[in-house]
Amino acid sequence: MAKLPGHHMQVIEADGVYTEPLEVDGTDMGLAQSITFAVPKAPTLYTALKMGDLAMDPRVYGPRTNALVLKHNEVVEFIFNNREWLPHPFHMHGHVFQIIEYGPASLLFEDPEAPKNIPTVRASGSPMRRDTILVPAYHYIKFRVRADNPGVWLFDCHLDSHFVLGMGMAIIEAPDVLQKRQMVPPEMHQFCRLQGFPVSGNAAGNGGLDFTGLPKQPAIITKNTTSA
Repeated sequence: MAKLPGHHMQVIEADGVYTEPLEVDGTDMGLAQSITFAVPKAPTLYTALKMGDLAMDPRVYGPRTNALVLKHNEVVEFIFNNREWLPHPFHMHGHVFQIIEYGPASLLFEDPEAPKNIPTVRASGSPMRRDTILVPAYHYIKFRVRADNPGVWLFDCHLDSHFVLGMGMAIIEAPDVLQKRQMVPPEMHQFCRLQGFPVSGNAAGNGGLDFTGLPKQPAIITKNTTSA
C-alpha cells in the first residue's frame, strides 16, 4: 500500500485488470485478470452473507468468480489494460469512480495493429467521476474508487456478448459489514431453492474451500489477437 501525496488515505493498486481474446475449448472467450468469469453454483451474495469470517477470503467465492474482496471504506486504484483491437465499455455496479489517468496499454507481445505514440493523460484538479468508462483499443485506464457501499458488485464489459464470454469480475465489498446490515427475505431463499440453487455455503454450496460440483476450469487452446 502507498499513501497518495497530499491525501490522508491509503491506496491499494490492484493487479492489472485486463482483457484479451482467447479460444477456450473451441469457443472464443474473454478474460479479466487472467480469468474467464463464470457464475458460481451458489449466488455470491449468499456466500458473502453466510460464510462468516471466511467471507473475507476471496477463494471461498470459487476459482472462476474472479472475486476481489475489499475492506470497508478502502480506497482502491485499478489499472485496466485493454490489450486488443476492440474498445470495451466497462461498468462498475454500485459505485462511481474517479478517472485518474489513461494512455497506451502495456502489451504482452508485439502487435502490428497497435497505434504508435498514444499520449498519456493524467487528471488534474477534480478528476472525472463515472460508473462506466469506454476503454479504447490498446489503451489503459487508471481509476480510483472508495469501497463505501458494502455488497456484491459486478465489474464487467457492458457489451452483453462479451460478459457472457467471461469478461468480468465480482467485487465483494466489506462482507463483514454486509453480514450485520443485510438480510435476504425468505421468499428469495425459496425462489432459489425452487431453481436448484444453494442458499448458503461457498461457490459450490459446500463448506470451507470444498468446491466439489463446480464446473472445471476451461482449457486455453490458443491466444488470438485478431478476433473478439
